Amino acid sequence: MPSPPCAHVGAGGLFSSTSPDEASVVMLSWPISGHRTAVLGHISHRGRTMPDISGDNPYGFTMRLTEVDTTSESGSSGAPCFDGWGFSVGVLHGGDGRFSYFIPLNVVRQTLAQW
Repeated sequence: MPSPPCAHVGAGGLFSSTSPDEASVVMLSWPISGHRTAVLGHISHRGRTMPDISGDNPYGFTMRLTEVDTTSESGSSGAPCFDGWGFSVGVLHGGDGRFSYFIPLNVVRQTLAQW
């Protein structure tokens, strides 16, 4: 049986051990302009910070975000990101019109455990 495009991606983190050509993902969202939207993308960077993205960090976010080469529409925040096995590996934080930025699932788990 052939391996899916993200054969080395697990649900514990977001693409920490994949090469760029193995990092194919799907985002499922419900933007204001439509519903049940599926967008294919590839990982372009695994460790963006808020200052990297916007030059500003008014809320003091410290997590590292995974950059995906897809755009996301208003209303899509919180959309799940799935790997080639169908595991949810992150949630959409936002986008800048060129890329979308996802919070890795392991960061979400750690944050929830601290609450």
